[in-house]
Amino acid sequence: MRTNEKRRLRKRAQKASLKTRLRTVRALIAANDLAGAERVAPTTFGLIGKMRQKRVINRKRAARLQSRLQRSMNKLVPPASPEKPA
Repeated sequence: MRTNEKRRLRKRAQKASLKTRLRTVRALIAANDLAGAERVAPTTFGLIGKMRQKRVINRKRAARLQSRLQRSMNKLVPPASPEKPA
C-alpha cells in the first residue's frame, strides 16, 4: 500500500471523528445546554488544535471552527445585568 493512500485513509478517519465531535457540540448548543457544551467544548478545541498541528486540516479552517464554536457558545450565556448605582 502506498504511503499516500495510508495517509489519506488515516486523515479520512481523523476528519470523521472531528465531524462527529463538532456535531455533538453543535447539537448541545442548539438545545441551549450550556453545561453540556462547556463540558465537551475543551476537548473539542483540543482536538481541532491537534488536527491543525498534524496538518489534517488547514490552519485557517481550524481557527474558523474554533471561533465559530466559541461565538455560538457565548450567545448561550445570558448577558449580565448592569448594576444600578446606589
